[in-house]
Amino acid sequence: MAKLGYIMEKKIFDRSTWTEAEREYNELVMSCAKASSDFQLSNSSTPHAIFLINELVKKSFREVLLFSGSLSLKNICASEKDPEYSLYSNSHLLNTFRQFLSADFVEGAKELKIVVEQDVDGGDDNHPLINIARELHDEKKLIADFSVRKLTSQAVDMLKELNMNNHFFVGDGKSYRFETDIENHKAVANFGDSSTANKLRDIFNTLYTCDSAKVVELNKNAISQFRV
Repeated sequence: MAKLGYIMEKKIFDRSTWTEAEREYNELVMSCAKASSDFQLSNSSTPHAIFLINELVKKSFREVLLFSGSLSLKNICASEKDPEYSLYSNSHLLNTFRQFLSADFVEGAKELKIVVEQDVDGGDDNHPLINIARELHDEKKLIADFSVRKLTSQAVDMLKELNMNNHFFVGDGKSYRFETDIENHKAVANFGDSSTANKLRDIFNTLYTCDSAKVVELNKNAISQFRV
């Protein structure tokens, strides 16, 4: 796994390996993230998705909401044949999630909430992201509330009937990534569109509170938000 993580990180996050097209895209993403720009970004490749979501998590300080199929550990883009490209196995992205869950530089409530349509890929006791949250909780380093819930079968059927089962990410009610084509994992994203982000946030909260069952729930440790 260490070798796999290194290869993926080098391919996606090491500037020296970027093609000109990758450099242009990644720098555009970083520029939009830094300025919280209300600019719509497109996303249709696996490396771009991983890089983009990494920036979205980094830009989020209080709340990350994620509606996913199963937190898949498989290749997230059918056009990429390299099995190393997997969103929730990428060591760089997982470390960014770890930083969000453990960083104590903001005051007040902080949470990472996830809703899935199917069972968590690999099982909720063997998933890299969930394992990070559990590890931090056991070490009393978990600063954010962490939870995973699974939609009821009725909710899944309802979303399919309404053609509203697009997966999405929302950060701090300001940034989002919204899949426009689930099969091919094409998406649009924005770092400064509060209007759309809050609409997605409302949809997420409805699913989370009314139509889902608990899978994992870890409350932040009872320690100071600001360590001395």
